[in-house]
Amino acid sequence: MRKAIYALLIPLFAVCLLSACSSTTGRTAGELVDDTTIANTIRTKIVEDKELSLMKINTDVFNGNVTLLGNVPNRQAEERLISLARGVKGVNSVTSKLTVQQK
Repeated sequence: MRKAIYALLIPLFAVCLLSACSSTTGRTAGELVDDTTIANTIRTKIVEDKELSLMKINTDVFNGNVTLLGNVPNRQAEERLISLARGVKGVNSVTSKLTVQQK
């Protein structure tokens, strides 16, 4: 009897837990994981790039839409970051809020 109750409660608890995630953020757990994966992939590519690795760039992702924030030394670095982000699987759009440093 106890096993039967647990067999019913565990899936019910899982459904409640996952639906709570969706209702509080408006996104499913899968969407959150996808955005995190995209952000981590972009961050890894930045670190692996010799020209970009020393820059402090914030990468925000929401529903596959990427926003890049931070300071870059020139327009070429900004274009390189945008191109790098666009090349990541799952990215729908890239918005640059990067600031080009004046020397």
